[in-house]
Amino acid sequence: MKRRTAVLVLMVLTISSQVVSGSDNTKKNRRTILATSSVASTIIDANNLTSWIQADALWPPVVGESWNGEFPKGSEVGVVFQEGIMFGGLVYDGTYPGLRVGGSMYGTAMQAGKILTGSDGKVVGAENANDSTVARVWRVRPDYRTASLIDDAKAFFNEDSSKVTAQQIQQLRSQYESDWNDWPASKGAPYVDVNGDGKYEPDIDIPGVPEAAQTVWLVANDLDSALTTQLCGTPPIGIEEQITEWTWKIDGQTVPDNIVYKQVKLIYKGTTTSSFDSHIDGLYLSQWADPDVGDYSDDLVGSDSTLNLGYAYNGEAVDLLYQHIVLSPPAMGYQIISGPSYKTGAASDSAITDFGWKRGYRYPNPPMTAYVRQQPSYGLIVPWDDQAAEDYNMMRGGLPRPSYPAFIPAWTLWTTPGNHPTNYMCFGDPTTRSGWIDSLPGDRRFWCSNGPFDMKLGDTAEYVIAEVAAEGPEFVQNVNILKLYARWSQFLFNASASPSILAVKAPEQVPLDWVLKQNYPNPFNPSTTIMYNVQKRGGVNLAVFNILGQKVRTLVDGMKDIGTYSVDFNGMNLPSGIYICELTEIGASAKMKMMLLK
Repeated sequence: MKRRTAVLVLMVLTISSQVVSGSDNTKKNRRTILATSSVASTIIDANNLTSWIQADALWPPVVGESWNGEFPKGSEVGVVFQEGIMFGGLVYDGTYPGLRVGGSMYGTAMQAGKILTGSDGKVVGAENANDSTVARVWRVRPDYRTASLIDDAKAFFNEDSSKVTAQQIQQLRSQYESDWNDWPASKGAPYVDVNGDGKYEPDIDIPGVPEAAQTVWLVANDLDSALTTQLCGTPPIGIEEQITEWTWKIDGQTVPDNIVYKQVKLIYKGTTTSSFDSHIDGLYLSQWADPDVGDYSDDLVGSDSTLNLGYAYNGEAVDLLYQHIVLSPPAMGYQIISGPSYKTGAASDSAITDFGWKRGYRYPNPPMTAYVRQQPSYGLIVPWDDQAAEDYNMMRGGLPRPSYPAFIPAWTLWTTPGNHPTNYMCFGDPTTRSGWIDSLPGDRRFWCSNGPFDMKLGDTAEYVIAEVAAEGPEFVQNVNILKLYARWSQFLFNASASPSILAVKAPEQVPLDWVLKQNYPNPFNPSTTIMYNVQKRGGVNLAVFNILGQKVRTLVDGMKDIGTYSVDFNGMNLPSGIYICELTEIGASAKMKMMLLK
C-alpha cells in the first residue's frame, strides 16, 4: 500500500540512512541514501508532469515512495523512480586521485549552499548547510496572489482535491510570497529585471525564468568530503551547482504541460587547497535516471541522437498500475537541450546563455554525446568495484567494467549482424522494430551525457535538460508522440531566448520595439499567423525560407506605417519540416523558426 508523504518547503526533512525501496522489494539492493538533515524540498507542479527536488540536489522518490513525481498529475502513478545529475572529469589540483565524480543518484554527494571565496578569490569554505536560510529551495509563480492553488496544494500535500483545506492553500500562498520577496538573485537565481537597474527589487522585478508558470531554484556544492567519498569514492572537486527548474504554459497548447526544464550550472570554484592553475580536463555531465513507467518490472529504453533524447517506455501493452487509471502506459525521456558553449568571436556563431542568445559563442559538442543503458546487474551490488571510474566510463559511452582507464564501448553489446560503432545504445525504432532496440522488459537505468569539456578555475558550464512525458492510445506509439513533444521542447526553449528567436545582428543591436513575434499556432498544419511590429515607417520585407535557405514564399514586400501587423502563411503545398521566417527593414533584421507538421 502506498504511503502518502507531505513534504513542506522549509520544513526539516530528515532521511535516515537506509536502503532504497521501490515498487517492489527486489528494488532494495541499491546504493544507500546518505543521511541528511535540515534539507528542504519542493515540487514543480504547475503542469501535468510533476517533479520533487531537495536543496542538496537530490530528486527523491516521494509519490507513494515509488516515483519522484506523477504523470499525469493527480494519478498517484509516475514514470521515473529517481533521477540525478552526475558529473566527472580529470581534476588537476594537486590532490589524488585525479579522476573524480560528483552529483546525485540514489544518494547525493552535494550539500546545500554556495562555495564561499575570499577577497583574493581563494575558497574559504561553504555556506552552513544547517542554516535554514541556505539549506532550502525557492519556488515562485507569477500568479500566486490570484490563482486558486487547489491543484498546487493537492500535489504539494499529496492530498485529494476534496480534502485540500483553506489553511493549506494559505500556507502555500504565504510561502510563495516569502520566496518572491527573498528570491536569491544575489546568489545567482534568474529574474526579469523590469527596470534594468541590475538589482532585484521584489516590488518591481519578476523572479524566475522569463514567462515561466513556475520556477524552482537551489544552489549546492561538493565540498563535504564525507558525502563525496560515500557516494563516489573520491575527494571533492570544488564544484558549485546551481539548478533552475521551470515550466511554461501556452494558451491553447497541451504539449508544454508535459515538459519540465532544468538548467544546470557547474561553476568550478575549487577547494580550500586548490592552486590558481587548477583545472578539469575531460569533464562530462550526465542526466542519470532510474525510470519506472508505472510498474518497474516491464520497462524498455531507447535513444534518438537526432533529438538528443534518451527515453523509457513500457514493454507491454498493459501496465498493472496505469491500467487502474484506464490509461495506456506512457513514454518518458530526458532531452539534453544544450551543453556548454565557448567563445569564438565570430559574428556568425551564437549560443544560448542565461536564457538569451549570445553572439560570438558556439557549442563544441552536440547536446547529447552518449547514451548508455546501464547494465541490469550494475548498481545492484554494494559496494561497487570503483565507483568513480565506472561512472566515468558510462558518461563517455562505455561499459562500466573494466573501469577507467580501460574502456570498452557500450555498442559492443550490440550483437545484431552488421553492427557498427555508435555512442548511442538502443538507437533503433521500436515502432517499426528496426535497428538496435531494447528487449526483454525489466527494471532499467540510463545515462544521457554531454562532453568532454575542459574547465579552469572560475569557469561556468551551463547545461539545459528537459524531462518530457507523453501519453496516448498505445504503448509503443507513445514513443512517437514523445519524439514529437521533444521537437516542441527544443523549439520552445530556443523561442524563449529572444522575442525574435534569433536576431541576425546581436540581440542588443535589435530595437526592442521592432519585433517579429512567434507564429501561432506552432507547429501548424497547414496555416499559421505571423505578427510583427513596425516602429518607424519604411520598407519591410517578410519572407519564408526552407531549411536549405531557399525562399519558398514572400509574404510582405513594401512600405509599412508604424503599427502592429499580421499575415497568414499557408503551407498546404509544402512538405513537413522546419521553415525560417525572416523580417527585414533598413538597419534591422530578425528570424524565427516555424514547424510545419502534416
